[in-house]
Amino acid sequence: EINMSKIALIAVLVVAVVAVAAVGYYIMSGSDGGEDPADSLTASMNGSDYTYAEMTEEFGTMTVDGKDGVPLSAIVNGTSLANPGTYAYVLKSTDGYAMAVNWTVLQGGIVTLVEEVDEETGNETSYLMTVFPDMPSAYKVKDFSTIENKVLAPIVCNGLEYYLDYMPKRVEEKTITYNETYAPTGWSLSDMVNYTGLEDPEAHNYTIVGYDAADEEPWYNKTVTWDGMLDGVLVEENTKTVFGESTE
Repeated sequence: EINMSKIALIAVLVVAVVAVAAVGYYIMSGSDGGEDPADSLTASMNGSDYTYAEMTEEFGTMTVDGKDGVPLSAIVNGTSLANPGTYAYVLKSTDGYAMAVNWTVLQGGIVTLVEEVDEETGNETSYLMTVFPDMPSAYKVKDFSTIENKVLAPIVCNGLEYYLDYMPKRVEEKTITYNETYAPTGWSLSDMVNYTGLEDPEAHNYTIVGYDAADEEPWYNKTVTWDGMLDGVLVEENTKTVFGESTE
């Protein structure tokens, strides 16, 4: 039985999504003709500009999944942010794509410089990318541009934390029929489970738990089968789960 903590079932659960000051880290992707990308890809932190080369000198490097890069937590610590463990960290790409991770995950991640040749055009390209150990591929944010700290309430599924405003691309939205008058659209619960890499999802039951951080104990839970999860969605309004009319 897989426990999906902090998901509310047809119940009000106010999610604190309070934007706070950005950590102050911005990276401009791409390199100018002929320049060493380590010297041309730059970052601005707390008003100071750094090239990637300067970042490695300032914050050091570590190896993750065979790649060397600058520890993301060292960058955050360099901003003197108070109580970094109380925030989630939003990692943004230049095209607007973004993922969010908690402090524990961030401490294992790096930003690395990638240099490659386009097989079709033969053109060389370089960009910055985040890399995390033992995390799905969506956490590799290509053309990494920004890191911000925010207060976000997580939804935990099989040990992986999701954030409503920063769902992975492989978790899709769909519309289900609850009854004749209510057909909500929300994030697919089965996609959320599958994205965690759980083997044989159909062999498990799933307990949905409503939980407020201010409460000492969860205040509601309900268990459904995999068929129920296939016809279930997580609705952003009031952070609730809704299941199709045929779900037992």
